[in-house]
Amino acid sequence: MSQPVWFITGVSNGFGLILTLRALKAGHKVVGTLRNKSSRTDVVRQIESAGGQVIEMDMTESQESIQQKVKSVGRIDYLINNAGYAIFGCLEQLR
Repeated sequence: MSQPVWFITGVSNGFGLILTLRALKAGHKVVGTLRNKSSRTDVVRQIESAGGQVIEMDMTESQESIQQKVKSVGRIDYLINNAGYAIFGCLEQLR
């Protein structure tokens, strides 16, 4: 059986990073995304040294750009949409 392929968004910290490292430790192939590789070189190094791949992808990019990046991965067995951001403030001020 071939190695399972994971595509995980938002691997810069927290759940995304932990899941990436666990899947790699289990011998799976992982492609993780983060917004800016140069701002998280420590994380990129950690994932790549464990055998993973990291690509830059911002969920606010055009659909075409995101589709091209996803297609470049090839087969994906597990998709984890973990990327996101939070906005804090009074409900009346958020738009």
